[in-house]
Amino acid sequence: MAISRLEARTIKDALVPILMSDKSLTVHAIGIGNLTDGDTEDPSVEIYVEDLEQLGSEKELLDRIPSEYHDKPLVFIVSPRAHASAGTTAVFDPHAPFQTLVPGISIGNASLKKEYGTLGYFCKKLNKKGSTLPGTRVLSNAHVLADLYLADPMQSPHVHQPAFPHNGSLPVAVLEEFIKIDFSDPPAKPNLVDAAIAILEGRRRNLPIPKLGKVGSSIKHPNIKVNWKCAKFGAKTSLRFGSIRAIHATTSIYYDAVDDDAIFEEQLIIQGKSGSTFSEKGDSGSLVVKGNPTKIDSKLEALGLLFAETYEFQEKRPRKLTKYKAFRVVTVDSFTVANPISAVATALNIELEV
Repeated sequence: MAISRLEARTIKDALVPILMSDKSLTVHAIGIGNLTDGDTEDPSVEIYVEDLEQLGSEKELLDRIPSEYHDKPLVFIVSPRAHASAGTTAVFDPHAPFQTLVPGISIGNASLKKEYGTLGYFCKKLNKKGSTLPGTRVLSNAHVLADLYLADPMQSPHVHQPAFPHNGSLPVAVLEEFIKIDFSDPPAKPNLVDAAIAILEGRRRNLPIPKLGKVGSSIKHPNIKVNWKCAKFGAKTSLRFGSIRAIHATTSIYYDAVDDDAIFEEQLIIQGKSGSTFSEKGDSGSLVVKGNPTKIDSKLEALGLLFAETYEFQEKRPRKLTKYKAFRVVTVDSFTVANPISAVATALNIELEV
């Protein structure tokens, strides 16, 4: 039975406490996808699960799900859980020292001696009246610019480029603000972003993202569509293309730094192009933009801030499973999670430089 996007959100919100509160079921994300791969909107509710066997028999699953949803387009996605963790090995030139900083290069808190993330973009901080404050800010994830291993991450404010795993690491910015992540279950208030800003000090900056171009605007989450093509340039995997697989997703993200899971609401789930990964450890903090541009663009549209990805299945799994006759079941080997950029801008009271 076809449903509207609003109906899909209602079903998704109802299923989150039913399927995600019991950790033994291994359901780690629920979002809104599309039944078709084209531009037409045919919403479905996608339920991401690590181990299908933990959901029990078809009868047991039908007993869990309210009967009014049995004929709705529910799709079970067998996939690994997403992790928010910085990279530990260098691959190519984004890890070199840069006198003029650009998005997509290695960056990290000075206390993170063996880890790094990606400089996402540059931004301006706004005051309560909406006026810009002096100075340029570096935008990335909280788990990149702040040391979440510390009880008080502000005790280690210095941010280095490249990050410490790479040669020539030097201080380039000072941590100004990060959004605290609530690891309680359920959180006291929803986690919406993994984001932080640092004030740039003593370095020039150049706005264009390597191989992509300059941001001209941002798209608000309610306007983002499933199947939209997207791209990012990260410090680990450089340029990668993909598409939006699910929107308005509730996800459980594992954090290496605290050895715990955090529940995030209203996230974007991205799948890599042609079966490849969209991101890997070290790409955290990359800015996700709309489209698969083949040439430099001066009017890129920002979609999200990348912060987590799955580790691929260790064994070859079938592309399609047929355990449940009542529901569609498929396998996804890897996906990426991003905060909508509009949520990041609201949380930190910033605007991207254009």
